Amino acid sequence: MGNSALSCESHWWKDLEKLCGSEVDNPWFEENTVWKIGRGDKCRFWKDVWVNGNSLANLFPRLYLISEQKEELIEVMGCWRGPFEWESGLIQQVKALVETILVNKDESDYWKWSRCG
Repeated sequence: MGNSALSCESHWWKDLEKLCGSEVDNPWFEENTVWKIGRGDKCRFWKDVWVNGNSLANLFPRLYLISEQKEELIEVMGCWRGPFEWESGLIQQVKALVETILVNKDESDYWKWSRCG
């Protein structure tokens, strides 16, 4: 599974990964679940699929490549420091996209079946 933030937490998730297929071989679990973001304590900012069915690394590969925080969770991401001129437009796009996500700081991130509304 591409979203490995949870897979390392328990044997149950590792077993579930084996049953759910890989990203290449019938990834039914990933295709039917979505991250519900709470305080950003389990979902990785760049690598996990949490913004409109995609990862920010896929949507903004140039920014991802220069990021020094490629593995960080959402909750620990800080502010943008000294962007170069070419980065400014991309950074504004990321900010606008991320601001559309409703978060609940009182609960942890969790998986949700995407067909459940």
